[in-house]
Amino acid sequence: MIPPPCCYPGLVCLLLLGPFLPVSAGTAVAAEPPVAAAATASAQTDGDPREVFQRSGVNSFDKGALSNIVMRGYQRENLQFIFDGALYAGAAPFRTDAGPVLINTGVPSRIVVTKGPYNLTLPGALGGSVEMKSADNPKRLSARTTFSYNTFNAVDGSVVAGFGTQRADLSLGYRGRSSGVPEAGDGVPLLRTPYPNSNNNYRPGAEDQQMYTVHHAWIKGGVDTGSDSRLELSYALLYGEEVKVPTQNFDVSEEQVHRAQGQWVVRNINRLVQELKLQAWGSYARTAADDRWRETADPANSKLPYRSFLTRNYAMSNRFEAVMVGARAVTGLEIGSGQLQAGVDWYQRSWSGSYSSLLRSNSGATPPVFAYRDDQTQIPDVTTQNIGLFVTFGMPLAERLRAVVAARGDLSRIDADGLTMQQQLYFSNYYPTQGLPGGRDFADWGANAQLFYQVRPELELYLKAGRANRLPDPHELYSSQVRQGNNLAGNPFLRQTVLHQGDIGAVWTAGGLRAELLAFYGTATDFILPVRLSPTGFAVARSAANIDADIWGIEFDGTMQLTPQLKAVAMVSYSEGRNNSNGRPLAEIPPLRGRLALRYDNRRFFAGISEVLVARQNRFDPTLGETSQPGYLLTNLQLGGRWNGFMLSVDLTNLFDVRYVMPLYYQRDPVAETARIPENGRTVGFRLSYRY
Repeated sequence: MIPPPCCYPGLVCLLLLGPFLPVSAGTAVAAEPPVAAAATASAQTDGDPREVFQRSGVNSFDKGALSNIVMRGYQRENLQFIFDGALYAGAAPFRTDAGPVLINTGVPSRIVVTKGPYNLTLPGALGGSVEMKSADNPKRLSARTTFSYNTFNAVDGSVVAGFGTQRADLSLGYRGRSSGVPEAGDGVPLLRTPYPNSNNNYRPGAEDQQMYTVHHAWIKGGVDTGSDSRLELSYALLYGEEVKVPTQNFDVSEEQVHRAQGQWVVRNINRLVQELKLQAWGSYARTAADDRWRETADPANSKLPYRSFLTRNYAMSNRFEAVMVGARAVTGLEIGSGQLQAGVDWYQRSWSGSYSSLLRSNSGATPPVFAYRDDQTQIPDVTTQNIGLFVTFGMPLAERLRAVVAARGDLSRIDADGLTMQQQLYFSNYYPTQGLPGGRDFADWGANAQLFYQVRPELELYLKAGRANRLPDPHELYSSQVRQGNNLAGNPFLRQTVLHQGDIGAVWTAGGLRAELLAFYGTATDFILPVRLSPTGFAVARSAANIDADIWGIEFDGTMQLTPQLKAVAMVSYSEGRNNSNGRPLAEIPPLRGRLALRYDNRRFFAGISEVLVARQNRFDPTLGETSQPGYLLTNLQLGGRWNGFMLSVDLTNLFDVRYVMPLYYQRDPVAETARIPENGRTVGFRLSYRY
């Protein structure tokens, strides 16, 4: 049997009891491959799944229903999001990360976060991975429900039920979330934040609408096909509507995601083969986005030169669809005193996008005439195929020394099947001396090695080095859009990003104290960064380019059990990056961040206080529209109790009603100024749950 992750020194398992994160080392949970020791934090929770993102090196940026994750300066395409072993990629090419949205609206049993290039069991986890694991189906009748409400009319409710016998079981669940428009610390609704271009402002009355409405339902069934074998099938549906995206110039009018997967696991096959897992999955995602709630689509806006031509409720509308299918076979072997895991995986992703936009049709003429251009290709039906092999092996080298090594190889093909002559002419304006490739082949490999040395019972040292890569995303390669202002133009010549990184750290565990200190340094070759294209005689466009970059940092996590009921938690995280291609600071690097928390819990009553400290970010890249962002200090409180399966808690977030903006990431555009959208002001929330 492959050992659980907490069997590996330096790995921390977190028990979540609310927003004040206590840490419990050595909590064994579901079996994992020996790939992420000392780089992984796992969380088992019946509360908010985002609590695991309070760990050092992980920043979670939330706006309404959206949740984008930055890990040591790596984000979106540089991270991999995994759901019960299956890959998932959404349909929207702009910065509304699909994976975190699914995590935020699900009810996971555990979240596993791997920092750095140390998860090679699936492709694309360059800067790290986030995996959501669903709960095992119960073998008896079981149910739980949760309801919460906060200051800004935010409602969040879920119900999960399951039943089963010793051989077969079934569980199903639903979670719904909706919210009014929050107010910042100064009492101004987030949707009243002024934009540099006032035409991108929200229309009057938008603050009275819903910030978002999201529904998520799922079902999972399992049957024991033998004494040591099991078959599981699952399906999940997410549906969202009127999801405001204030960091962009448009909003999501509809989001729909279907996911299905199945797996068959056989254990204890013989003394050598401990486990065989066969898995297949598929997903379909559809995103519709437009500017109906913006001044750009308001016929009463006298600043619009085209307002008399607005015959629809939008001036710009996007439609995207993505289909992904995949499969993998994994086996676990026990070889002497070591465990080996080997597997092969394959996936195919097809992604298409189109737009309709009100554009000027008589350039240079007076008076200007505008007309809608419908069904213009934005992502030309791009198909990505990848097949990969991986192997990981962990074993003790001596009484106090153990090692984990891993390797992976991938072959990939990307084809723009729907590339039209019109798009080829469009790209020739930005790349006039290069022929547009309709397809690209990629091949690369990854590897890592991790050493753990137990100096004494209380102290462990570890050293790690790894290499990982990721493909250019189809929207980075082939997206194109003619807009009223700046255009979009992908870069069909992008190369794969390759990261080489090393980590060194120490873990001290004694009595009620656990402390971990680590440092890392990574060199990213052909790192993909948004850039501004300014061709002669053609509109400026947002594009992407390969650069070389270094990212390094230091992190600390510590917990101390002061008394049987009282625990203290501390975290400090600092990352710094440099764009070696232009000598400037690397964009979108989170600043120094720290957290201090105290929590009292006697199993009947609990209370906590936490302080979140974020320093001013003075390292930024002005060529990409970044500016210095001030630091801030937040105070959060919680009080609650448990009784006969019920739990009631009251949370007070941002106690002193601070107006602040989370710095840098996902809030800027290299070709246009964007608004700095503040975070929520003082928020009081109530949460009631019951477990049967």
